[in-house]
Amino acid sequence: MTLASELETYLTVTGQSMRALSLRAGLSAKAVSNIINIPGYRPSQKMISALAAVTGLDLTSSAGFSRVTYADLIQQQEDAGNRRAANRLRWLCERAGWHAQIKVACQQEAKEFLISSLNAREGLTAGSFSTYKSEALDILRKMIPRQRSRDIRDLTGQNAALFYAAKSAEMPKWALGQLGPFLCFLADLDKVPSESDRETLLAYFAHRCSMTSSTEKKCRDHVREVAAHFRKLSADPAFAVFALPALSDPFENAADKFGVDDARLEPLLAEFDERVVPWAQGKLSRSGQTYAQFLADLDAEEAMSAAAIPGASSDKAARMLAKAARRTTASQEKPGRTLTDTQKSRMVGLGFLVEGTTWSDKTVAKRRAMVIAVAKVLCVLTDEVPESIDELTHPDLLELALDELRRMNKGEHGSSYTATVAKCMRKLARDYLGRPAVDLEKIDAVVKGHGTRKRGIAARNRAKLREFDDEKVQRLIDMADVVTRNINTQVSDRKKNRKARRGKAPLSPESARDLMATIAHCMLLDQAPRSVNVIACRLDWIAFANDTARIVVPAAQVKMRDESCDDLIVHLSAQTTQLLKQFLDHVRTHVLIKGDDENPYLFPSQDNDAERGRGQPYHGVLDRVVRLVRKYVRAEINPHLYRHLIGWIWLRESLDNLPKVQRLLGHTTIQTTIDYYAELDATLSVESWQDHIEARRTARKEAAWP
Repeated sequence: MTLASELETYLTVTGQSMRALSLRAGLSAKAVSNIINIPGYRPSQKMISALAAVTGLDLTSSAGFSRVTYADLIQQQEDAGNRRAANRLRWLCERAGWHAQIKVACQQEAKEFLISSLNAREGLTAGSFSTYKSEALDILRKMIPRQRSRDIRDLTGQNAALFYAAKSAEMPKWALGQLGPFLCFLADLDKVPSESDRETLLAYFAHRCSMTSSTEKKCRDHVREVAAHFRKLSADPAFAVFALPALSDPFENAADKFGVDDARLEPLLAEFDERVVPWAQGKLSRSGQTYAQFLADLDAEEAMSAAAIPGASSDKAARMLAKAARRTTASQEKPGRTLTDTQKSRMVGLGFLVEGTTWSDKTVAKRRAMVIAVAKVLCVLTDEVPESIDELTHPDLLELALDELRRMNKGEHGSSYTATVAKCMRKLARDYLGRPAVDLEKIDAVVKGHGTRKRGIAARNRAKLREFDDEKVQRLIDMADVVTRNINTQVSDRKKNRKARRGKAPLSPESARDLMATIAHCMLLDQAPRSVNVIACRLDWIAFANDTARIVVPAAQVKMRDESCDDLIVHLSAQTTQLLKQFLDHVRTHVLIKGDDENPYLFPSQDNDAERGRGQPYHGVLDRVVRLVRKYVRAEINPHLYRHLIGWIWLRESLDNLPKVQRLLGHTTIQTTIDYYAELDATLSVESWQDHIEARRTARKEAAWP
């Protein structure tokens, strides 16, 4: 009996759903569905062990696995006289907290632990850990004979034809590297490219998650890229013969995660779009009164008060009322009227959001997604569809939903997403619905329970920063020099090419984008401005003085500042300035898309669709920075971590740099800087204190105590 049929029989007898069994085993919601429905799908030993534990079935033989424990492997190595290998396996079990006698050996599970866990690295240098890891994994690899994995070379028919047609059309190598595995997956399903759809992409996503060591996020991004390649090729007349579908983002409504279609939430989303959004933007009160109506009532009351002044003639009162009416009409046309503090307080009392507390379009979109997430979780847990924000913010239901969300989003380092959702729902309960105080107290307790309870750098980001040893820090600092040296080599090669014509771009498009990403990297390394200010940096923000440049970011464009604050000045180093000048003088005009000569941004859009790209910045410049860091530094980092990284590097040099780091990163108080970096590396404060204590010791210089 196969593994799929064994599981199907179990589900039929117990009456459980595939989703329920997956979740009970602590796996992704579609784990069992993938095993049963995807031909050729091979789950990991970790998945098999989890399912065997909850079903009570011996699934290893059905799955084609031999049940080999770590104790078996250790004994085999001991019998062969290979004590070093046996010790490596003992080390792995000890670090992972596995009992060798009962833990089934799984190469994929061991690889995931060694890649992601800080506990595995504890007490070892980078070199020693690399040796331990490779030796342990090498032993596990010998469990299964080494075979070349199936790739594009094994394909025939339309799947192979599409790949080689894309290759002939000079599709970038990185794109071919994404397209090839998907075409192999299609071939395993006996499908051709024209039969691809959303369900196929979701099945491919599940396949990538189970068969590779990549994180779920990377697998999701990979599948999105595949969909984007199909959309691009489907619009190309040269590929019309393949009849490719224009695949959309399969994760846009998160149905893969919850299994609930957005259409079921129509009443709830209608309330959000028609009532919550106008309220959040200050156009409606919680009771439905419009801002224009509020102003009209306000003006009428002011006019009546003026008419009631003793000695005022009826003619004067009439004139005042007429002026008030005209003023009301003008107020309705121009809602940005300035109100007094008393009037604002009255607005708040009526359930309006006043200026400074309203939601931007971006915030509306994010909180709409959070409402959808909570609603879908409740659908899964209760089999009932919440139809209103009132139902969604019921304290007991909200607690149930947030607990499940936290479980679903909990990774190695946890997630702050649930805390953010909790705060959003509290805001709706308090400000939009005006729920009773007793309900708000319960919701506050729920929010507190899901809060991060700490300031500073998130655990996931701390783990990434700790990966930056002295070698990687040096590579990061030298990256700009290495990239520009490679680009200069390419320029020299192009100049030597006899076919080069006058006016031809000095760089290939890819090299030009690498140059833009290198400049962005230098800007982040010089002073670490926020990502949005790098992407949206305008030419008129740049000023040159002597041998250096500076970027003057208007205060209104800076987080936590408004027009009354000082502008943000980003000072660039001499090296960055030189690179910037070369880009502006010799390269930028060549990277502009057709018809975009008036683009105001330092990094102009690279979107070849003129309608979408013209007049826009290059939104992908920081994604390219991340790819360059991955390639040259061999480290994972997001752009915001540059701020933390440069502060940490400087503080490791000397704790005396603390005030300088505070000023560099723009922290309001030095305590903020301490909160961020003390827990990142306890030695930053401990060693300095210990040195201080040593310097103050006098006992060693004097006679011993009597």
